[in-house]
Amino acid sequence: MSGRLRLTTPGGVARRASFSKAPATLPVWVAIGWLGCTGSPTGPSQDATGQPFTVSPVAPEAIASINPLGHMTTPFNALPQPRMYLVLRDRSAVNPVLAPAGGRVTWLLGPKPDYRIQVQVSPALTYFVDHVTPEPWVREGAEVQAGQRIAVHSGLTCCVDFGALNSAVMSSYINAARYSPESIHADSPLRHFGGPLRSLLYSKVTRFGDALDGRADYDRPGRLSGNWFLEGTPVAGSLLPENWTKQLAFAYSNTHPSMILVSIAGTLPIVNLCAVQPGA
Repeated sequence: MSGRLRLTTPGGVARRASFSKAPATLPVWVAIGWLGCTGSPTGPSQDATGQPFTVSPVAPEAIASINPLGHMTTPFNALPQPRMYLVLRDRSAVNPVLAPAGGRVTWLLGPKPDYRIQVQVSPALTYFVDHVTPEPWVREGAEVQAGQRIAVHSGLTCCVDFGALNSAVMSSYINAARYSPESIHADSPLRHFGGPLRSLLYSKVTRFGDALDGRADYDRPGRLSGNWFLEGTPVAGSLLPENWTKQLAFAYSNTHPSMILVSIAGTLPIVNLCAVQPGA
């Protein structure tokens, strides 16, 4: 699906750009203020594969709040993000990062001192923590145990990113080739905790309503809803930093799920996260 977007600047100058979200072409004129989608957002519908997470990656008392799946901010994360954010009470403090479950380190992404650590728990389930400085022994192939200190927060952001990849989950993106496994198999990491710890972590989620996990996939065939890419954006490199300004999203707020947002990363004259007026 493709279409052309027309915006009018405060000076009355109209700007147009062509965006697409699937290989097929369907010329459509659209205007900001109309989303053209129905239904309400929910979290991942698949059942969790057990509850193997037994330790919070950051001490609960050090977590001020948890931002659910679907966070958007421009221009760096214009598309709804398939991860949660553990917002720290004090980013200047030493915040140890613990393994929520045992497993094997399958990916270590730099550069220093800001890393992402990815751990495979089972053939179906993997988790990751991001914006951390790994312990010296943490390398690809290393085995970790639940509760083991694997890193500290890098201090370069306000939060520790926390995500889960679950092969039982298939996101609804129209053109899956544009996305990484993190997006295609995105799951709520909180669903894999059990008992009082699960309740405690969910109590910190900043989202109105009952579906506290949030969601990141809003693509709907024939609708404006979802993620769009500037025509000509390489399919395989759609999520690379050099293509961030070529992204556009029409999605629900991850904290106020009745609010429709338009997330514009660049190319168009407005670079911002805009709310659609109720009833528009």
